[in-house]
Amino acid sequence: MDDEKAQLDSPYIDVDDGASFHRQPPLVYSSSVAKKEVLADSASALASLGASVFWVVVYYRIGVRVGKVMKMRRQVDPPGFDGSDRVIEFGQLTYCTRPSSSTSSRRGATSTRGTWDATAELMLGYGARFTQFLRGCPRAFRALTSLAVENLRFTDPDAITNLVRHCRALEHLSMRFCGFVPPTTVMVVDAPPESRLRTLLCLECNVPGITILQAPSLVEFYCGWRVLVEEDEGAQPPPASFGCTPQLKKLTLQYEQYEEAYDDEEYHSEWRLSEFLMLEPHQLQVLTLSFEATKIWVQPEYPKYLRPALGGLKELNLEKIHPTNDFTWLVFHLLGAAPRLQTLHIEVFNHVCHPDWHKKLDIETDTVCMPPLGFKHRRLKEVSIRRAFHVFKDMPFARRILEMAVKLEKLTLGVEDLGCDGCTVTLPRWPALASSRHTFNRASKDVDMLVEKLKHGIATSAQIQLL
Repeated sequence: MDDEKAQLDSPYIDVDDGASFHRQPPLVYSSSVAKKEVLADSASALASLGASVFWVVVYYRIGVRVGKVMKMRRQVDPPGFDGSDRVIEFGQLTYCTRPSSSTSSRRGATSTRGTWDATAELMLGYGARFTQFLRGCPRAFRALTSLAVENLRFTDPDAITNLVRHCRALEHLSMRFCGFVPPTTVMVVDAPPESRLRTLLCLECNVPGITILQAPSLVEFYCGWRVLVEEDEGAQPPPASFGCTPQLKKLTLQYEQYEEAYDDEEYHSEWRLSEFLMLEPHQLQVLTLSFEATKIWVQPEYPKYLRPALGGLKELNLEKIHPTNDFTWLVFHLLGAAPRLQTLHIEVFNHVCHPDWHKKLDIETDTVCMPPLGFKHRRLKEVSIRRAFHVFKDMPFARRILEMAVKLEKLTLGVEDLGCDGCTVTLPRWPALASSRHTFNRASKDVDMLVEKLKHGIATSAQIQLL
């Protein structure tokens, strides 16, 4: 009697398929016939994937925010499975494949010269499984509005285009550590004319560049690439290429080298922004350039060549600049190309806990593209320079900004704290560096004297804040 009661109370059900008798978790169905069909598609596709634990939650959004929830759980242990988790959620969907702990997913799986390791082969398998899942659940993916994928490799160069075309309602797509075989394949996105895709995030993807042939509703694009093409493999493509993107307003460009390439002077490339920012005049409003503590990869050019692309820019962010890089020339030649710029944020890479911080880069300062004497910027209102160490190094640049920006309202120098526990622990090992860490007491007379020194001889009403 107790065994029968335990069997009745158990959430699992007995299944006799004729060949064997086993137990499996039940499926929870909705009353909707359409949802039963979607669930049937999901069940058949998941059975073929062979993953360890899959959670599928389908959220149907009818109209604006009407949703129903349907859950299904399957547990299958394929031969040789290492036990790592994979999670899938629908409605907002995340497909997360976690490589084994012996390898780092932070840096992907491709070494500098395109060689492969076990993790890369594993990611290639993840890509094949995801493609099979996409083809096996057409109804579910058609209703999807948000999708995030990580650690996937594809052999089909049209894989991302096929994904976007299958997900007709997709508005947000995020891809991290994704790429192709071979690794020199350019990622191509060609959305249909009725596409709703507004946000496309390609974060640290193992590709040499990303081409958007068509994305009529795209507003924000994060372009993160990591692969450089060697001379014997062909020409280096531009990191980004744009076709029909009439609504694009916000663009982020991020290039991160592999660890093996940091000490290789030949494994470095520079790009002219004017050669690939082929957008409508005054279209772009927010531009972020992230250098990930490497050399500045923007090639100097005269502002007149950049003005068609940056003429309507209102916000410029320069992030993770290596402390040995001189960003003065970069800022001034971008300011000359962006007459409508209102906000400028500069962030120096401040993580002393990271070995890249202590590397010495071979830097050549460019003065060809500096603005002429007497140049004035009449729209710039706010400038911030977030540097944790050697803050006084930015004083000459700050004075140039005060002289040039005639309508400047606020200038901020320094950072309030390191914001990293690792940096706090590491800093005592570098006494000279720790002594350069200035934190200003806002009520101190030294601050007032420094502010007066910055403003000396300059007619400005800007508020200067020292952190």
